[in-house]
Amino acid sequence: MRILLVNWANLADGTASGGGVNGYCLSLGLDLAALGHDVVYLSSGQTYRPARGKNTPGPLEIRRLPDIQGIRVFDIVNSPVLSPSFFQFTDPEGEISAPELEAAVADFCRVVQPDVVHFHNIEGYSAGCVDAVRATSGTRPAPK
Repeated sequence: MRILLVNWANLADGTASGGGVNGYCLSLGLDLAALGHDVVYLSSGQTYRPARGKNTPGPLEIRRLPDIQGIRVFDIVNSPVLSPSFFQFTDPEGEISAPELEAAVADFCRVVQPDVVHFHNIEGYSAGCVDAVRATSGTRPAPK
């Protein structure tokens, strides 16, 4: 089974970035990979690179980071939604919809084709990213 874990913090940082949630993501991912699952991790909202010759963020992109013991790790660079969340407090509406980010997340899911997506939180993402994942990955909401 291909499992996509979504969080804002860099997975390699463990609890040093993102606290217990990120530590949990790392432990869960390692255990799932050890059981033979294809585990992919996506972070967002922390990495920014300036546009060439400018003092503004460059284009949004998803970059591959080094694998962590069988977990494929990716990071969204130049997300319009900042993380951790207190950096986003001046733009709460950006957490509702960020079309460029949602399109990038949808494209990522089309390529990765996860069977399961687990959002550990949506810091660094817009609420619309959840809908983008649902529309492109073939996953279903968890039963209530």
